[in-house]
Amino acid sequence: MELGDRIFFTVLSLVGITLLWLKFIEKYFSVWGIFIVWVPLGIYIMTRR
Repeated sequence: MELGDRIFFTVLSLVGITLLWLKFIEKYFSVWGIFIVWVPLGIYIMTRR
């Protein structure tokens, strides 16, 4: 995967996780939980070869 692909998938995963979070999980946890989930996922996507 090229760098641009990795950046695109990282941003796309943030949008997807945010939508799922707002639909199902927001009433149990705050929105800051999105970043707790997204940061490790973003690191994984960016460092994957």
